[in-house]
Amino acid sequence: MTNKTIDAKTPRMSDAAVKAKTGKNWKQWFALLDKAGARKLTHQEIVKHLSAKHDVGPWWQQMVTVAYEQARGLRHKHQRPEGYQISVSRTVNTSLARLYKSFANAKSSAKMKTYWGKALDRLRASLEK
Repeated sequence: MTNKTIDAKTPRMSDAAVKAKTGKNWKQWFALLDKAGARKLTHQEIVKHLSAKHDVGPWWQQMVTVAYEQARGLRHKHQRPEGYQISVSRTVNTSLARLYKSFANAKSSAKMKTYWGKALDRLRASLEK
């Protein structure tokens, strides 16, 4: 198995897959959007253009728009229009009732805040690297 590093400028979906679903490959989509002046448009304006001028559904409008923005350096990988979003989840091996009681109990709640606070501190530290 080969490990390939794919940067944000390389669409994650193959040309064949895009062409099979939209009738155009990435090069054709990017050329059409360049011609339409999409480098100067917002994300929503590009989607609106695709909706009005090209016969692709909403999911493909978003896929083509994000791939175009990434390929043209207008958006980083994982970037959202309002910036970046990071989330953390934990699995707690207990019943829902016990979990609620633990949060309601001041002593347990303080311990949980300490625990979650440490997890958030580790996350912040890893992001600052």
